[in-house]
Amino acid sequence: MSTPNPFSQPSFLPTHAIDYAFAGIGAGTVAVLCMNPLDLLKVKFQVSTRGPEGGIGRGIWRALRDIHASEGWRGLYRGLSSNVAGNAGSWGLYFLFYNQLKRRATRVRILFFFFPQPPTFLTLSQGAVTAILTNPIWVVYVLWSGFRAIFSDEGWAGLYRGTSLALVGVSNGAPQFMAYEKMKSWAFERKRRRV
Repeated sequence: MSTPNPFSQPSFLPTHAIDYAFAGIGAGTVAVLCMNPLDLLKVKFQVSTRGPEGGIGRGIWRALRDIHASEGWRGLYRGLSSNVAGNAGSWGLYFLFYNQLKRRATRVRILFFFFPQPPTFLTLSQGAVTAILTNPIWVVYVLWSGFRAIFSDEGWAGLYRGTSLALVGVSNGAPQFMAYEKMKSWAFERKRRRV
């Protein structure tokens, strides 16, 4: 079962790499616009010393209602700019690096000897690069503090706080991209059979 080469199709932008980067940026932006209120609550609950009242479901609903009542829609979208920068940037870089590495990996067959599932290696490597590049954005977002304030107080070390845990977290993407590649090849195969 062979998957058609997506790079043989014409590019919408100057290169396929930029196509994938913009697709990731768009997906990250849409996801943040839809989910920012819940992401805000996640951070709020993570730093809280007590659990949500009335269980998690009611606690989420009450917290959203209370924020909206006291601060309006603006309160539910607090931190939106850094969240968009972090997510859109992360997903843009993620897809850019994933597709660039995938394209190069098909030319370097030795890689397949060491990693029989290329998406595993590609996901881990590009995930690590993305985590390192975007970690300062997430530190600023989680601490709700300014970039300059953190940098002047703690320097580069402050902006890269938590990077080791972020690098451990990149393993989460490997199964997702393996499933993505498999479903994509099934879809292309199914489409090829219909033609």
